[in-house]
Amino acid sequence: MAEAPLSAPTRLETPRLVLRRPHAGDEAALIALDSEPDILEYLTARGADPANMAEPAATYGWWVIEGKDDGVFHGRGLLAPLWDGADVEVGIYLRRSSRRKGFATEAATALLDYAFFDLGLPRVLGVTIRKDTPARGLASRLRLSHQGKIFLYGIEADRYVITSHGWLPRRR
Repeated sequence: MAEAPLSAPTRLETPRLVLRRPHAGDEAALIALDSEPDILEYLTARGADPANMAEPAATYGWWVIEGKDDGVFHGRGLLAPLWDGADVEVGIYLRRSSRRKGFATEAATALLDYAFFDLGLPRVLGVTIRKDTPARGLASRLRLSHQGKIFLYGIEADRYVITSHGWLPRRR
């Protein structure tokens, strides 16, 4: 993995969204998100306790996704090393009312830009369970390529990969 930058950002912005590090005041919204039946079904690790989330200066971890203009909580994003430390995973979890509006693509794009431009990572993984059709669609929209199966947290999942060589030319 790439060395962490001297000063990791606590905020990423897109045209419509702000991704920021979680704080204690986010706990209720995060627990509510994790408790939505379809989110709960796809999560492999809950992580709603802010004590388990990234400190503001951390390079990797969870990001709260909010509306840029209105501050509405839309969900959370993840950019974190997998258990073996060899790869970094990107993930997006949105409230039901925030889906099908392009927010997942926008937030994941910001996290991938951060991963490749700022952290200099050589590749990033997306991990989905087979019946998580929205996550598989997001992987396709972001042009992550399916690279077979992975066993993660005791379940079989699909492994998607994008490299810096596949991402950077499209984003410059």
